[in-house]
Amino acid sequence: MTFCLFLAASCSREDGIRQYTVAREESAAPVTMAAPPVSSGNMAWFVKLTGPEGDVKDALESFSQIVETLKFDESGTPSYDLPEGWESSDGPPPRYQTITKSGSDPTLEITLSALPAGAATDEYLLANINRWRGQLGLDAMSGDNWKETAEQAGEVRVASAANQTVAMVHLTGTTNDYGDSRMLGAIVLPQGDSAAMSPPPSRPSGGAPSPKLTYDVPEGWQVAPGNSMRLASFQAGEMESPVDISVIRLAGGGDVLGNINRWRGQVKMDPLSEETLKESVETINIDGKEAVYSDILGEETSILAAILEDGEAKWFFKAMGPTDAIVAEQENFKAFLASVKFAEE
Repeated sequence: MTFCLFLAASCSREDGIRQYTVAREESAAPVTMAAPPVSSGNMAWFVKLTGPEGDVKDALESFSQIVETLKFDESGTPSYDLPEGWESSDGPPPRYQTITKSGSDPTLEITLSALPAGAATDEYLLANINRWRGQLGLDAMSGDNWKETAEQAGEVRVASAANQTVAMVHLTGTTNDYGDSRMLGAIVLPQGDSAAMSPPPSRPSGGAPSPKLTYDVPEGWQVAPGNSMRLASFQAGEMESPVDISVIRLAGGGDVLGNINRWRGQVKMDPLSEETLKESVETINIDGKEAVYSDILGEETSILAAILEDGEAKWFFKAMGPTDAIVAEQENFKAFLASVKFAEE
């Protein structure tokens, strides 16, 4: 089934969402987006582009091409047609892939990521759309008629087919990085209580086997649906707005400053310099090895994170959620890190 992409191409929010069928070549067949296979992974996939209003408008066709050609093979590996002039790379975590426009200044990035999902409920969509709205300095939506209001405002269009729901999102607001900003987004998630998206495949770990991981689960933490990128996944706090805890091991993984600044951006905090980084991190011990730890406390959303180098790979331990809930879990998170043990296979 072909999904027509509903996105705004004008600079003003009042113009709303218009329907576009993006042509690749005159002889090309209509672009389709295949439904992901069903598995126990129970994952939702997110595609997002944020940047200066004019730059994002100019990248509409490229974003459309990626979303409309996104598909998954039997192993759960996503694929898409890469637009001309764009480059893709794996990660950095928690992203699955980053797709960058060559030569753009500021750099335009389309991100592809996966998160645990329940059924395709309006509540799940609302929570994630409000998360994006917060990144643009917009107030959260609420009420039983939020979807109708968002559609009338030209911000959201939801379509369902077979075993999935696709929500196309268009928002304009402000960010610390770009000032007046525009966001294009797509949320692809399972439909029904038993339907589920396939998780992403495992990442290589620099040629070395990934060690087995053992740990003590703090009281109040619940094992959450994960994926093959996550070696452990938990939820804590109130289930209406839970803290998401994850453990990931990836080859490379970038430097400490880059990862800390990426996480700070997620909670609307200014980036650090090499000099100020030292004031915001501390060294902790994880199974006899030195790791870098940081409390990244924003006004509304916060992150607790630890990075542990492991040869050519890195371990990422991360908790993200509402600031009040994150503060309440600080001791549990550190106790969890202290309990971690590695055993080579």
